[in-house]
Amino acid sequence: MSKKHFIFDDRLAIQAGLQQELKIAQIAKRIGKDRSTVGREIKAHRRLVASSKGNRCVYHAVCAKVPPCRPGCVRGKRQCQSACGGCIENCPDYLEEFCAGYEKAPFVCNSCEKRMRCRLRRMLYDAKYAQEQYESLLSESRKGISLTEAELEQINGIVSPLLKQGQSLPAICETHRDELPVSDRTIYSYIDAGLLDARNIDLRQKPRRPERKKAGRYCVWTGNAI
Repeated sequence: MSKKHFIFDDRLAIQAGLQQELKIAQIAKRIGKDRSTVGREIKAHRRLVASSKGNRCVYHAVCAKVPPCRPGCVRGKRQCQSACGGCIENCPDYLEEFCAGYEKAPFVCNSCEKRMRCRLRRMLYDAKYAQEQYESLLSESRKGISLTEAELEQINGIVSPLLKQGQSLPAICETHRDELPVSDRTIYSYIDAGLLDARNIDLRQKPRRPERKKAGRYCVWTGNAI
């Protein structure tokens, strides 16, 4: 496979780099990947982790409601809104607040200084979880595919380099018909599922024929348009 594919060691290096507060470009250089590829990997396999530091509602600071579970509760009013968690299940106006930092590099809270005391859910990148999620997705994509890893590698070795050179998939399949165990339609599905190095962007665009202009109607006697 090409350098676009991540192995578990790559994901461990990404997690370590995030913990060391390295920039995505620095992590990418360390593992020999493109920084945009590393950024997509982080966003694709990050996950929200619950925090027990307080109420995550956007109205927590101004809320004056008395929840039905308040009578008889040993907690005071301040603890009620921070430690109980009953508002999440019982309040119809509950609206969870999320950190705006999720949407900018490095897209996770691994190296955030406020992570351990933040009341919001943390967005984390974990190498083991990312690898398991990737393998699960790959397994689901391959359901119904009666190919061995060697056959898939053979298809990838033939098709991907030629697609990247600008050849069309039908032409490749026709030339290498005896070497490819599946049809071009099946290979399209493999590309969509991300099982090959080639991507949809590598496929040649189908040529579009210009629209034919409709001929006008003419009078057979005068030759003028009607």
